[in-house]
Order: sequence, then structure tokens, then C-alpha cells
Amino acid sequence: MIIKFYYNKVKDLNNYTNNYIDTSFPEYGRDISLMKKNMVSFLRPSFVGKISDETIPKEKRIKDINDYLDHFEVENKSFFCENLESIENLWAEREEKYLSKLVNYFGKELPFKEISAYFTTLTICPYNKNEDYFYLTVWSNIASQITSICHETMHLYFLHNFEEYCFKNSLIESDILNLNEALTVMLNFQFSNILITHEKNNKPSTKSLQSHIAGLCREKKDFKYILDSSMNFIKEET
Repeated sequence: MIIKFYYNKVKDLNNYTNNYIDTSFPEYGRDISLMKKNMVSFLRPSFVGKISDETIPKEKRIKDINDYLDHFEVENKSFFCENLESIENLWAEREEKYLSKLVNYFGKELPFKEISAYFTTLTICPYNKNEDYFYLTVWSNIASQITSICHETMHLYFLHNFEEYCFKNSLIESDILNLNEALTVMLNFQFSNILITHEKNNKPSTKSLQSHIAGLCREKKDFKYILDSSMNFIKEET
């Protein structure tokens, strides 16, 4: 398989450091304080109290997270193993079909030989184009995880193949991020037979663009038309 699944404590810790202790993720018009509250909603309240206290030095909070993850990984080894095995088996049934659809619909070859999918104990799941990886939250059910895999893989595929084209058409980085998010609504149309659950949008800044794209999908427009129309839509709104 191209997508490989792992639990890596260092990657999990990096997610906490970058996206809970700091704020390196795009906001997309969301309430950041509410997002951070939701990120740790499955964790023990006593632990959350310690790492959310901004009067405590950052280094101490990161150490507390590291110690917590050490214990969590040991105490829940079977939980991680069973989750990894389940998602690997279910995704193996879908990967070839999904990736072939990406290539056929978008018209570009796969730009990666391998993607790493790392489980995280937060609920935020960013992606990294430079290193070709993304996160999956351990707290989602397996059907939602399949949708997340399709969603994040589409992000990486689009950026590798179309980011430069977007820049050449006068989009700025924030425009491209919004476009990249909005395009995932196509999962509910061209890729719906691969998903188990519906793709949803919780990013306010992308909703009008996503509605525009959904309308084009219902008209069965090809991707080049959708992409160019979406770029024009962004330019008209700014």
C-alpha cells in the first residue's frame, strides 16, 4: 500500500506542541479557543488542566505531555495495535480504487510513492506536504477515519500537482489553502462509493466556495472546469 499507518509518540508530541501549545494551523474562520478545547476533549481533565495552564512555562507543559504520552502508549498498546490493524485492513480494500479515481479524475499522476498516516491523541489532524504525512485521530470511528484518509490524501495530491498552477493564476497562499479545503466536497460526488460516511465542512471561510464547487459537481463538470471556475470565484470575492 502507498499509505502506511503508524503510531509514533514523537509525531504525536509534535502535534501537541505545534497545534495545542502553539497555533500553527490555519484558522479558516474558526473559534481557536473552542478548537483547542475540543482538541483535548477525550483526555483526562487533570492532564488537560496542567497543559492548558499558560502560567506554567512552555517547556514544562511539553514535558508533561511527553510523560503522559509515554504512559498512554504503554498502557494502551493493544488499543493502538487493534486500531492500526483495523484501519490497514479496511483501507487496503479501498486504496487502489481511490487512488486510481484521483488520477483519472484530476488528470495527474500520483506525486508520491508513500504517505505516512500517524495516529494522534488529539482531535486535530493536520497534513504536511513537504514530508507527505498526515494525522488520524485515534478517537474517530473507523468509518470516519476512512473519510479522513481520503480527505487528507486529496490535500496532498492537489498541492503537489496544482499549487504552482494556482500561484500562476494569481492566487495567494491563503486562497490556495481555502481552495484545497473546499475541493474535498468532491468526495461526496465523484468518490462517494469509496466513503462510508459523508464528508463534512467545519471551516467557515470555505463554505461559500464549497457550495459553489458542489453546484458544479452536481452539473457533472470536469475538474479543469471546476478548478478554473473556483479560482475565478475566489478572485471575485476578494
